[in-house]
Amino acid sequence: MAMQTKKWVWTMGIGVLSVAFLSGCGSSTPSASQTPTSTPSANKNQTYVIGGASYQGQKNLQKWEQKAKSDPTNVQYLYSSGVSAYLNNQPKLAISYYTKAAKIQPKNGELWNNIGNVYRNSYHNNQQAISYYQKATVVDPKYDYGWYNWAYTLVKMNNIPAAKTVVNKALATLPKSDPLYKAFNGLVTPPKATQSKAKS
Repeated sequence: MAMQTKKWVWTMGIGVLSVAFLSGCGSSTPSASQTPTSTPSANKNQTYVIGGASYQGQKNLQKWEQKAKSDPTNVQYLYSSGVSAYLNNQPKLAISYYTKAAKIQPKNGELWNNIGNVYRNSYHNNQQAISYYQKATVVDPKYDYGWYNWAYTLVKMNNIPAAKTVVNKALATLPKSDPLYKAFNGLVTPPKATQSKAKS
């Protein structure tokens, strides 16, 4: 059964907007491609969703949960319920829906990545978040945001050597045409202005 393609634009505290396309039904695998754009007004650890009005608020959460309950193998509904739960400050519920979706599509890196984002942004548990980012890159090595969030979290933990290792692995795995490819070096390389100040 074909499903409508949904388009979300959101950040999870990584300083970029990502456009996520999730389509598919039942056991089919949704595609997950993301394109970053700069968001100078984005606040750390805050989520922005274009069309977020359809996810925020208890009525919308109930609507998505009813859809997920009516079709419990529909990854789109489970994913949307997870997004809505996250935006309604219900991280435990968000993880529950993402986990249910991941059981149906275990090779969907975006689902594991989103669980990591909940642990990092809602629970401030970076170590647990990293385990899910790692999982995202294992099940889907071409999923760029799994690599990016893993490296970003290590940088925030001030573990630059480990972050550099992850960045190097990501650059060796991802194609140079990947929209995030150039952004990886910026994670572990200070801006030139900072470098020149440090020298003076």
